Amino acid sequence: MLYEEGRFQLDDPLEKYFPEFKDLQVYVSGSGDQMKLEPPKRKPTVRDIFRHTAGFSYSSGQTPVDKMYQDAKVMWGAFRK
Repeated sequence: MLYEEGRFQLDDPLEKYFPEFKDLQVYVSGSGDQMKLEPPKRKPTVRDIFRHTAGFSYSSGQTPVDKMYQDAKVMWGAFRK
């Protein structure tokens, strides 16, 4: 409905609505203090979020990014005791 009303466009950058994503960095290599991050090749869009192609990790595995998510309680952190 919001899309039909023209309140957002699918190719709008995510940061337009969520300023927390303005200085987004992506994982390149390493872990812990040696983790290398860099700006994405292009900014994620609303379309990317709807398609789940924005590059966010949804894993609960043991990668360096998963560890950062767990430490920051980003994914499901509010539900863990």
